[in-house]
Amino acid sequence: YKTPMIGDGYQTRTFPSNGVWSRADIISHPRYAGRCLIILGQILENRLFSTIRTKLGLCYSIAFQASRTDDYDMAWGMVAANAFADKRRINIMVLEIVKVMQGLLDNVTQFEFEAAKTPLIGQAQQQEADLATWLTRLTNVQLPHSSANMWLSAESASFIKALTLDDVLSVARSTYFPTIENLYIGIGRSTPEHATADAPAVAT
Repeated sequence: YKTPMIGDGYQTRTFPSNGVWSRADIISHPRYAGRCLIILGQILENRLFSTIRTKLGLCYSIAFQASRTDDYDMAWGMVAANAFADKRRINIMVLEIVKVMQGLLDNVTQFEFEAAKTPLIGQAQQQEADLATWLTRLTNVQLPHSSANMWLSAESASFIKALTLDDVLSVARSTYFPTIENLYIGIGRSTPEHATADAPAVAT
């Protein structure tokens, strides 16, 4: 996906027409791909937690992190897992994480999609209601170099709510390629002298 530019016909201030997001509004929004990938990342994190931690018990914490969503055309993502420093179990954990990542798009259910999307809608609603958000916008519009891109986050909650599973899968199939060639795997270990009974040596 190439970041939409104003010259491509995209509007800098994109709001739903008459309060309703049409399919044309959704697909032409400059943050369309970015928002879809946010949801995909949440689906991945939920699946990693339920598989690697809960089902297989290979780690005690696992999470997915990504770069800024408006930089999706050159974005990065990272899975971070913490486990006890057992080489054999760590090797198994790494293989299982890769397996989950590579099989992510094969069978995403509507339930998984809604479970990932719902908290993101709540976060967007909180941000929109935050006084700091509006103070930042009002300050921005008074600056000589004011950027209309500041308003791309407006209506974010309703925009995420309007996205469908097909939207997410369509973007993912064009951008998400977790092949071995595209993955970097790193393992670090806390030193024994820093380990305690409450915080034993772990591998990340």
